[in-house]
Amino acid sequence: MSAQPTELPVVPALGARPSTSSLDASETRANEDKHSHHDEKDGYQVEDGFTEKETHIIGSKSKGVIGMEALQSKMNTRWRIVLYTFFMFASYSLSLDQSTATVYLNYAVSKGFKLHSLQASVSVVTSIFSAMAPTPIAKFADYFGRVYAEVACLIFYTVGQAVMASAKGIVQFSAGSAIHTLGISGLFMLHNIVISDISSLRNRSLFCILIPPIIAPIIITLWRGTRPERAVREQLKAIKKERAARMPLSERFWVDAKEFFWKLDVIGLVLFVAGIGLFLVTLTLANSRYRKWSDAHTIAQLVVGVVIAIRFVIWERWFAPIPLVPFALMKRKTVVSCCLLALLYPLAGRCVAVYLYTYLQVAAGQSQLSATRITNFPSIGGWVTAVLGPLIARRFRVLKPIIIFGMALETLATGLMLKYRTSHSSQGELAIVQVLRGAATGFISYPIQALLQAAAPHEHLAIVTAGWLAIYYVAMAVGAAIAGAMWTNIVINKLTDYLQGNATLAAAAYSDPLTYATKWTVGTWQRDGVGRAQDDAQRAMVIVGTVISFVGLLASIFLLENLRLTDAVSLEESEQYITEAEKKQKKALTLAVVRDVPVPAR
Repeated sequence: MSAQPTELPVVPALGARPSTSSLDASETRANEDKHSHHDEKDGYQVEDGFTEKETHIIGSKSKGVIGMEALQSKMNTRWRIVLYTFFMFASYSLSLDQSTATVYLNYAVSKGFKLHSLQASVSVVTSIFSAMAPTPIAKFADYFGRVYAEVACLIFYTVGQAVMASAKGIVQFSAGSAIHTLGISGLFMLHNIVISDISSLRNRSLFCILIPPIIAPIIITLWRGTRPERAVREQLKAIKKERAARMPLSERFWVDAKEFFWKLDVIGLVLFVAGIGLFLVTLTLANSRYRKWSDAHTIAQLVVGVVIAIRFVIWERWFAPIPLVPFALMKRKTVVSCCLLALLYPLAGRCVAVYLYTYLQVAAGQSQLSATRITNFPSIGGWVTAVLGPLIARRFRVLKPIIIFGMALETLATGLMLKYRTSHSSQGELAIVQVLRGAATGFISYPIQALLQAAAPHEHLAIVTAGWLAIYYVAMAVGAAIAGAMWTNIVINKLTDYLQGNATLAAAAYSDPLTYATKWTVGTWQRDGVGRAQDDAQRAMVIVGTVISFVGLLASIFLLENLRLTDAVSLEESEQYITEAEKKQKKALTLAVVRDVPVPAR
């Protein structure tokens, strides 16, 4: 063989590690080509009538990962500055959206729709979509590439904002919120994934106008960076042309559809979405004033949801050719403990946060401006420590001590609410516990995510990040449901007691407390009675949140591994661990994927 084939770059086969030289790759491919022609003469064929040379073992390195590895190899200081700058702008805008969403939600369900008690239900629905979105989007990003996933999420985000802005009722508002959540959750997750891909371990309608131009440079940069070189694109075109001449369109369609079906694990995705969604919807309805746990419909829905969830686990563990969930990783102590913290931390936080804005204005007598600021203090504090935490991790190359400190601070802040979150607390007392909670956030969320990613190989980075976020949002949904149950069952009963049995006042204070607070000033028995009722509900929520936070602190101390961070994209031990574990599963499925292989050297 001559060295002529080395003049053209070789298209990387999905799942194959880059060769040490293009000559080796070309020689290997040429040898394979010889054998395959011999097999054709012998009449040897495999699935769908294709010869052995055309088969490819799925479960290999995905298109999205290959694209990001190509981007990383092209990255320079200028590209990194462009990407990180617009990531910062996008993160600021998306976070501003989330920070103001709580205020909008309060006024929408209370003043707009006169259904304040449904605030938790809307929050749960939003959290359900947040929990279901990351995993399918991660698979989409792996299969089609990060660029298309980013564009799809941007469309969801913009359409959702427009629907919410034009909503005439609670149903339309909830639908818009759900669509918007798909977009914003996907964007946050994709940005986390892309940053991890390229780095080492170490007014409502105005939002939908601002976000697209901010996201656009990110999409353009990703597209330019992940696009194959001209010579490779020419090879791909030749492959497609050769394939088109060899196979009729209908046959190519079914081959591509089959590949799409197995690589995205459509069966697993359907079972996951159906099981998680049905369980959380049942949890929400069972805690409302119109449905109880003893209702036949509630029991039936819960049973079906659990059965579907069990089927999902069985399918993923023993039958899926390409599991949606890399179960081999679930044997790692760090992965399990990070997932546990992803459950406990937002569960505790959501318990004490869902009705906080209403409580501050109605029970604590704070102004709209003060209530909005106090509610958003955790976000502000979280941004500060979100910078400080990574700097510490970069210097000392460890994450466990940072996470322990964050969980200890969270437990302290939640416990202090028993004393400083009451209707008689001053503005400073109400604010300080929020500042502490915010400070804890930066030492918990991002370090846990980074530690989880360190325990996984690069190929599974997107799916473990999506899984972590799914658990996080499920916990938020459960926390909102718990808060909603306590508010629904405590406030209405206490209002009747504290408002001298006046059912009219109790109904008005329960359905629209923000308007009620403007009619009765602080110091009147009509207003103070509502404050006492909300005090009782808040105390119950804070106790539950404190206990959960303490359990999370114990988990961070005794379960987390203190992995040492390196300057690589992933830890070598993580790459080796998953490789050996997946080999033991002995799962492989051949499928014709001609476009994934290079044109044979001739």
